[in-house]
Amino acid sequence: MNTSGNGILTDMLERADNEQEKDLHTLLEGGTISAYLRENVIYADIHQDRNALT
Repeated sequence: MNTSGNGILTDMLERADNEQEKDLHTLLEGGTISAYLRENVIYADIHQDRNALT
């Protein structure tokens, strides 16, 4: 599975819930957000576990 490029971003944006969209807009406007970084998440987990990136 190819994990480079903008395809992953497009896919994630299409699946984003309201809170994730709000966070994205905050970042695009130059703001900051707090997020927990899970270093052990692999690409396949993103689609199987809704909380993989939260």
